[in-house]
Amino acid sequence: MQSPRLIFGPLYRQATLAPRLYARALAQVASPPLLWKAAHGFFDFEHSMIEPLQGIPAPVDVAASSPVEPIITVLPNGVRVSSQELGASVSSIGLLVAAGSRHEDPLTSGSSFLLERLAFKGSTLRSRHRMIRDMERSGGGFQASASRDMIFFHGDGLRENVRDVAGLVLEAAAKPAVSRSMFSDIDRDLVAGDLALMKPLISEELAEMKEDPSALLNELLHAAAFDGNSLGLPLIISPNRLEGLTPEWVAKFVADQFSADRMVVTGVNVEHEELVDITKALLQDIPAAAAAVATPSEYTGGELRTHQPGTAHVAMGLEGVSWNDVDLVPSAVLQTLLGGGGSFSSGGPGKGMYTRIFTHLLMRYPWIHHAAAFNNVYGDSGLFGIAASSEPDRLGDLARVVAEELSRMGRSLSDVEVSRAKNQTISSLLMNLESRAVLCEDVARQVLISGKVVSSAELVERIQAVKARDLERVASRFLATPVTLAMHGELFGTPSIRQVESIVRS
Repeated sequence: MQSPRLIFGPLYRQATLAPRLYARALAQVASPPLLWKAAHGFFDFEHSMIEPLQGIPAPVDVAASSPVEPIITVLPNGVRVSSQELGASVSSIGLLVAAGSRHEDPLTSGSSFLLERLAFKGSTLRSRHRMIRDMERSGGGFQASASRDMIFFHGDGLRENVRDVAGLVLEAAAKPAVSRSMFSDIDRDLVAGDLALMKPLISEELAEMKEDPSALLNELLHAAAFDGNSLGLPLIISPNRLEGLTPEWVAKFVADQFSADRMVVTGVNVEHEELVDITKALLQDIPAAAAAVATPSEYTGGELRTHQPGTAHVAMGLEGVSWNDVDLVPSAVLQTLLGGGGSFSSGGPGKGMYTRIFTHLLMRYPWIHHAAAFNNVYGDSGLFGIAASSEPDRLGDLARVVAEELSRMGRSLSDVEVSRAKNQTISSLLMNLESRAVLCEDVARQVLISGKVVSSAELVERIQAVKARDLERVASRFLATPVTLAMHGELFGTPSIRQVESIVRS
């Protein structure tokens, strides 16, 4: 029996021959729109993409100026407003608050973690439903992120909707819904109800975090490095604390820490005077100074270990640099030079295949799953080191080889690897700054810490000026500080902190 293709093939070719010949003939005499209609319009429902769509408004061209340097204005109460024009039609608005887990006390612990999850779910001026509706109408994207020393609120939207986007961001940040709990019993009950709805979702998130040892390891590392103070206070809320934290204590944290002198409003692709007017209208009643004074960080070093079957994890750190430190740029280059990555990689340019950690650890020890350098920078201190993971029964070996790599990080630096590290640092810097959200946060942080903004061109010059001797000096400086050790896995046979320190100092 013949196949259907053999039977119906000739009939199909005959049926389609005439339309194809007709379209081919039109191609010689018809304009592109007419050709499209002739070749497609008679046989399907496709529409030409070079003709306007019926019922769809034409896009509005935004006449934006060329990129300019950031403009900074300080309001009477101390709020700083910064804007930068890049000449694009999409605007970004951010508000950075210098308040994080390091500013919490035993009663307000977990507030910054909770504020991140409750962001953009209402304010003292809008209900949850109204804020969600207004966010959808603005067509923007909104997010919040909390760290140990700062909370950043951010929104993106079309330039024509910048007033709506800015209002939503500033309200969500400076006038969160949880603050209504201090107004009346009715408001307190409403906020408590919203929080009760969120707690099951947060509990699920915390359960998922337990399956991610990297988050736990970072908590252990900071708790050991800054024992009982500032940056060592927990960023991730515990399940017990989640149940005990009330809206009143979160509202107290906002009232005590969210002051004008700790706030920076930033805008990208927005008129500066318009952003200043919006900020004045919404933040003019923010108190000028914080009711609570921030405690300076104190680096102590130390160790914390958790026994858990499964993949072995270790993080080993030394005291790093702060944002205002003269060695900030060399430390960034040193981190890039150490590099690292995963044991499974397709390779290729930019993958870090020639970095020290990759060549010394990942390519030499097949039982190592992942290893990379980290450089955590904060307002008055930092953490620099290496984090790695391996097969469960190699935790002790992993700690030893990581300590050995730290001990020689400033030795025998060749011109080739220093030049490669500088080029990779420059590339990473410029590519990250192409993101409006990253640019907003970076500008806000610089204005908050130093009151000015260093251009990317100047940063590139500083990176290019780094020499091998600068990296050797910074490495020696780090190695002179106490060692911090965090371990997670099967702890049998692991070296003591004294043994690790002796390897690092060797």
